[in-house]
Amino acid sequence: ALSRFPFPPFTIRFNSNNVSPSFIIEDLKKFCQQNHHKTLEILHCRLARSNSIQQRDYLLYVKNATSFCFLLETNNWPNTIKNLTFSLPLIPRIPPQLSLIIKDVDLNIDFDEFCSDIKSQYPDIKNVVRLKNKFDKHIKLIKIELTSLNTREKLLNDKRILVNYIYYSIDEYLAPFQVLICSKCCELIDDPNQHHCSNIIKCAHCGSNHKSTSASCPIIKAYRAELTKK
Repeated sequence: ALSRFPFPPFTIRFNSNNVSPSFIIEDLKKFCQQNHHKTLEILHCRLARSNSIQQRDYLLYVKNATSFCFLLETNNWPNTIKNLTFSLPLIPRIPPQLSLIIKDVDLNIDFDEFCSDIKSQYPDIKNVVRLKNKFDKHIKLIKIELTSLNTREKLLNDKRILVNYIYYSIDEYLAPFQVLICSKCCELIDDPNQHHCSNIIKCAHCGSNHKSTSASCPIIKAYRAELTKK
C-alpha cells in the first residue's frame, strides 16, 4: 500500500538481458562523480515486470531530492551503461517534496497567462495545476511542480511569489497520506506481517456503527492529519 522509497523511480530500458542492477548503480555513480563531480545517492535498483523478451526495464530509486532533481535533467545521464545503450522511456512524476502551493489565486484569472508568466520567471517550474475540491470544482489553490530543489527552497523562504504584478502567498504542498486499512476487520495497519484480523465488520477505531474505512471517522481524520504533518 505504501512505497518504502521516498521518490518515484526512474525507468531505464535496455535492449539486452545481460544487465545487472548492481552494475547500473555502480556505473551511474561513477559517471556522475567523474563527469559532474556529483555524489549520486541511490537506494535501490530492480528489474521491472515486462512482457517484452527483447527489452528489459529497470527501476532506479534515489534517496533524496538532490539526486532526484539531478537525474531529472537528461543531459546528466551517460550515453551508455556498461557499454550498453539505454533509453529513459518514462520520466517520473514530480513528488510532493518538490511541489508548492500558491494561495488565493482568483478563479477568474487568465490561467494560460498565469502559467506563461510564472514559467518565464522560473524555468524550473515544470507544471502548474489548478487544484479541485471533492466536487471536482476548481478552488483558489494552485500547485506548482519544480525540478530544482534550490528554487523550491528560495520560494518557500520568500513565502510569496510575484505573478502578473500580483504577490501571492506560497506554502508547502502536503499530499494526503495514504492510510493502510484491513479490508476484513477494517483496522488500521502499521505492519501487515503483524496484523491479526478479527473479521468483525465495524469501526475498529471509535466503535461507532460505520465502516472503519469511513472518511468521517474522527480517529482516521486525526491519524491522517498527523501523518500529513510529519
